[in-house]
Amino acid sequence: MSHDPRVLLQKADKALSGASSGWSLFGGRQEKYENAIDLYKEAGNAFRAQDMDKEAGMAYEKAASIEETKVEEPLDAANTLQDAFKAYGKTSPEDAARVLQKAIGFYLLKNPRRAATQLQSLAKHYEELMGDEQQAMDAYQRAAKLFEKDNAQALANKNWQKVGELGALSADYPSAIDAFIRVASDPNGPYPGHYTQMFFNAILCMFAEMDLPGVRNALEKYQDPGRYPHFAGSNECRFLSHMYDILSTPTEDQAKLFHGLVDGAQGRGSKETRSQFPVMLAPFNDWRQIMITRVYRKIPDSPAAPAPGASATTTAEDVEEDFS
Repeated sequence: MSHDPRVLLQKADKALSGASSGWSLFGGRQEKYENAIDLYKEAGNAFRAQDMDKEAGMAYEKAASIEETKVEEPLDAANTLQDAFKAYGKTSPEDAARVLQKAIGFYLLKNPRRAATQLQSLAKHYEELMGDEQQAMDAYQRAAKLFEKDNAQALANKNWQKVGELGALSADYPSAIDAFIRVASDPNGPYPGHYTQMFFNAILCMFAEMDLPGVRNALEKYQDPGRYPHFAGSNECRFLSHMYDILSTPTEDQAKLFHGLVDGAQGRGSKETRSQFPVMLAPFNDWRQIMITRVYRKIPDSPAAPAPGASATTTAEDVEEDFS
């Protein structure tokens, strides 16, 4: 059989036309539809082999359409739409998102766990290929809720953490805080004291919106040694407490003290700085760098303080000038 994708596509179109016209006895029409499906999939495979990804995605979509409407196999259609999603990929990211959304709709009816997994893939696609943080956040949240219903809390937590990170980046701090606290509240976390990192993230978000009363209340609540023994007395807790002391007591040296705290916690700065704030933390990832920078830029006398009315958000490209 020819492996020319266009020849295969013509044969698939002809097979579909033959199945859709006239009438057939003894299941002949069903066989014709299945033949058309196979030919469209073969055409899709052949297009992909020639790096014609958009054409491949379109061929897979035609196969999925027949599976959905003619042979009434929605799960088969969903699986074929996943092939279309992979084919469209980076070449046609909007089409990729569209077909995966449709596949998820089919999985929701028959296989919610599979739907949750594919929602996670869709969220990653929105985040990394399309730069649509809101759509990504929504998809991660939907995935988290489905994993919870399926008693897969560890998988749900991974998605809630992404909801928190993306919510914070878009300055939706209440949603971010709620997501981090959800993860921290899981009594069966992956390791003792797992809540420490989530409390740290949640309180950073409180700092980023300058909710100092909220920070104070959270520090008091989460330092309960009976409930959270790993947070009370941790370096993370001490760092946040120093941060609160600096930000709640305006002085001429407030920005300098804040910078010194961060430098010392990251093993930088002078011996004097490190002795003033004797706390060490693991290197900040990009997300924490951004949050720290946002807080710093809200100090009135900091060199990078925004002008009145300016946006308070910070991108990864902005971080290095303040806390490299």
